[in-house]
Amino acid sequence: MGWSSVRHHEPANWRAVQGFDSWLRKNNLIGLAGIDTRALTRRIRDKGPPNGAIIHAPDGKIDIDALLAQAQTWPGLEGMDLALEVSSRQTYSWDETRWSLDGGYGKLDTPKRHVVAVDYGAKHNILRSLAANGCRVTVVPAMPPPRKSCAISRTASSCRTARRSGRDRRICVPC
Repeated sequence: MGWSSVRHHEPANWRAVQGFDSWLRKNNLIGLAGIDTRALTRRIRDKGPPNGAIIHAPDGKIDIDALLAQAQTWPGLEGMDLALEVSSRQTYSWDETRWSLDGGYGKLDTPKRHVVAVDYGAKHNILRSLAANGCRVTVVPAMPPPRKSCAISRTASSCRTARRSGRDRRICVPC
């Protein structure tokens, strides 16, 4: 894969050691700019993901017909279980709390509650927020062994499906 330049060459965060464009180049990734991500999100939510192709050809040779055929024959996301692709492979504990300027990331010392989070693509900042609010967090894979998740959930909060950002997500809430 090649790369493409993005608008911002300077780091966007004072902690960054390089600009986004440099990071993309270093990791041999393509970058896109000028996309209305809110409109794209609405489009995906309302009509599903559009078929498309992203290409980078440094030599300028692009076979438009082949790209169109590839986009038109893409089977789509229907029926795919992408949660299994992003889920952790094993159960783990989380005790890192939110970041602060004076101390960096904190660590939960005395939990008040126990929450089991089913990992369908869990965001670390959500886990940090739970820990910062006194929750000992046990993260289980999207497809954990049934007996293991039942044993864990008996001592923790219950899980249920919630709607977030237009998609179903499993969240855990206190009983």
